[in-house]
Amino acid sequence: MVHRQPGGAHAGRLAAATPQTGPDAATQHLLAHAWFKALLFLSAGWLGVLVGGTAMAVVASGGRRYRVLRRRFAWGLLALAGVPPFVGFVSKELVLGTAETGAVGAGGPASVVVLAAVGASAPLTAAYCMRAWLVLDRPTLAQQHAATYHAGPVERIDDFFDEPQVVHEAEGVERAEAAITSSARLGTTVLTLMTLLGSVVALLPVWRSDVHLNVQLLLATLVLMAAAALAVWFAARGVRTRDAAARVPARLSLAAERGLGADYAYRLVVATPVLALARAVTWFDGEVLDAWVRGAGAGARLVGRAGDLLTPRRVTPSLAGVLGGMLLVVLVAVVTS
Repeated sequence: MVHRQPGGAHAGRLAAATPQTGPDAATQHLLAHAWFKALLFLSAGWLGVLVGGTAMAVVASGGRRYRVLRRRFAWGLLALAGVPPFVGFVSKELVLGTAETGAVGAGGPASVVVLAAVGASAPLTAAYCMRAWLVLDRPTLAQQHAATYHAGPVERIDDFFDEPQVVHEAEGVERAEAAITSSARLGTTVLTLMTLLGSVVALLPVWRSDVHLNVQLLLATLVLMAAAALAVWFAARGVRTRDAAARVPARLSLAAERGLGADYAYRLVVATPVLALARAVTWFDGEVLDAWVRGAGAGARLVGRAGDLLTPRRVTPSLAGVLGGMLLVVLVAVVTS
């Protein structure tokens, strides 16, 4: 919302807080992000060490190959999506409540824009978290082949033929444990716990309690989040890579990869005029302002050259007389002192 100064003038900042609610909701949201974003980044780096890269095509099926990372990714994505009771849910709802307080109060149209933007980000976040989870936790190629082989009404005699798969999973866990130091493993474990239990920090008395959560808004947000996640899940069904983006038409997908024209619009509206203005300022500085400085130096050199040409190089008799008189005065002063 646009903050109002005591005199009634608008300050030039756009935020989700008003002077009445204070910045505590934003601070809690920042703390929540510190926990689950750090968990996700450290887990992604851990997985990147194991598979030799962080591209999605490389880390796909990482949750199935290295089960020790599976829970960390799951909790981090649930917190990022804002699913209760994870810490991201509490901080997200506090921000939504703060934005709603400003929208129904004296925040003006800017408050409504902020509330709509924050509300629209909730189902969008749930959608891409579901997409990331489906890709990270999709079955490995060996598991897909095993599922295809065991499909059908075949009576199982024993589990002897499953032993290689069990050994493979054990090796994956061992590699995952060995790929990270004990301190880093302890750090990710603490972050995992704080991602789940960090919401209790919002109950501490150090925070302001001016924000009242709207139960209807909360339920509507959860319904939209669930609908977005289910839509991605349904879209990913039947796709070999379990990536719902494969359902998007190729032309639209290519346009999205190119930024839907946003990059072109940015270059046209912002980058090109700014660069042209910078070139004009550089030319004006070099060719106009510096020209006066260069001209002053050249003029001084010309004046000095003219004076050098007009002044004879030999000592004139008058100058010799002046020097002789000065020497005579000095001599008289020395003798009579």
